[in-house]
Amino acid sequence: LIFARGKIGFDGCLKHFRQNYDLKLKDYIFGHDKQYALPNGIILWACYHPSPRNVNTGRMKVEMMTVLLKKIKRKLKQ
Repeated sequence: LIFARGKIGFDGCLKHFRQNYDLKLKDYIFGHDKQYALPNGIILWACYHPSPRNVNTGRMKVEMMTVLLKKIKRKLKQ
């Protein structure tokens, strides 16, 4: 599982995997708490970056990150 914090990390991950797989970027829309199974079985899980800009504008809240991290933890225990 890859946890991509922010669009830059998400896009960078896709760019890396496009070197070996024919990924269509339109199939991988960035958003908070979005997850995608990559061709090699790795899950790419995205979230808004917890930067001051996102926190101060309300785009990212502590509760949102807490809920997401708990989901990821449950997934990793499966």
